[in-house]
Amino acid sequence: MVAVRADDAIAEEGTAAFLQRVPQLAVVPAEPVPWADVLLVVADEVTEDTLWLMRRMSGEAPNKGMRIVLVASAISEPQLVRAVGYGLVGVVLRPYATFSHVVRAITTARAGHAPIPSSMVRTLVDEMRVMRQEASGGGTRPLFDAREIDVLTLLAEGCSTAEIAVRLSYSERTVKNIIHGLVSRSGMRNRTHAVAYALTSGLI
Repeated sequence: MVAVRADDAIAEEGTAAFLQRVPQLAVVPAEPVPWADVLLVVADEVTEDTLWLMRRMSGEAPNKGMRIVLVASAISEPQLVRAVGYGLVGVVLRPYATFSHVVRAITTARAGHAPIPSSMVRTLVDEMRVMRQEASGGGTRPLFDAREIDVLTLLAEGCSTAEIAVRLSYSERTVKNIIHGLVSRSGMRNRTHAVAYALTSGLI
């Protein structure tokens, strides 16, 4: 299920109407806070109101695993770091925001992947590296064991949980349990956060 929030009511209704044409997507109202797998946020400009919306919807959502996909003209480095902390897993920039791109980002996010452009992932990694160094005085302390690092490495390469299961000779359920366990134990918001942390730590 997917819910839509946009800067204005016309854009919100129009986007929801387009998504309702996609057979594999069930569109639900965004208010009250929906039980949705994915929240699509459409913003011409990312503002404090946009970030507050993500934070509120993520915090109040009945489905604590709800993922957020953003369609926007741009997002700054500090905003990206904050938004990932609120549950953002996917970004589609307006110049590339065709209907098919948006649908692909939603379905990819729903499947547990993180469709964030590689340049933004690097930005996120760099920002998190600075944050970690400031918090730890420059030291590092790995949070993940060898099996978790193997999974994170393949996630960073863009593999799905099914592909990871095949590559590591695990069941898909085992892979999902590993991901859930490492995210929960490390205090990360989602797998995107965990992959970024592992990259900044030099673990993968």
